[in-house]
Amino acid sequence: MLFSAIFTILFTAIGISHAIPTGSADAASFASSENPGAVLKRASNEWESTNCSGSAFCELLGASCDVAYQKIDPTNTYDADKGKNYSGVCSGTCGIFFKGSCSGTGRQLMDAYNEIRDNGHCTHCGTTLRSVDQCLVKIDRVPNCAQ
Repeated sequence: MLFSAIFTILFTAIGISHAIPTGSADAASFASSENPGAVLKRASNEWESTNCSGSAFCELLGASCDVAYQKIDPTNTYDADKGKNYSGVCSGTCGIFFKGSCSGTGRQLMDAYNEIRDNGHCTHCGTTLRSVDQCLVKIDRVPNCAQ
């Protein structure tokens, strides 16, 4: 804290703008270095408990998950209660889907995929839970992709 305050005073004195955290950690607000008066807010995190769990064969998925991601229709509703053919998308042996008794839009499925890849740092398989209702989204190996 003292270290941060010293640098803030030092940078302010010599005229260097930098991002200074403001507000709560959940809001992740930061002053912009291009416009120090503006406050940028990261969207609230819809996803939690992201991890890289999945099939023992996850490393063999290759680029099929990227191809499956391209098949997601952001305006479509995917519903795990309707069965595996309606819960998400697949390509080759990779599936991106809602699991359990839940559903969501294609946009939510895309956001979950990006959460697993970007914030979970998962390169193959992974899961994340939707904060609101604990709905699980998975990227995993699937047999018999019919899409």
